[in-house]
Amino acid sequence: RWDAFISAYDQQLQNITSTFTEVETEKKRCLCEYGDMNVDQDTLLEINVGGRVITTTRGILTQQEGSILDALFSGRWEKRLKRDNS
Repeated sequence: RWDAFISAYDQQLQNITSTFTEVETEKKRCLCEYGDMNVDQDTLLEINVGGRVITTTRGILTQQEGSILDALFSGRWEKRLKRDNS
């Protein structure tokens, strides 16, 4: 009885490990294609907020880990950000 339980547990653990590896591989691929994790947190950025241009550092925008601003300006999507022609 315990052998069956342990076997099922081991199989689930292998499945989870395999899925995790696939996700990490995809994450690295996306980072190479869309991002640049070597961005400087002290870089000054000008962003248009409701028609008003604000200058701030990348570090300020990414202070709250997991926020939308963090996702946009952390470097993960650096190659995909919309930029003005200026």
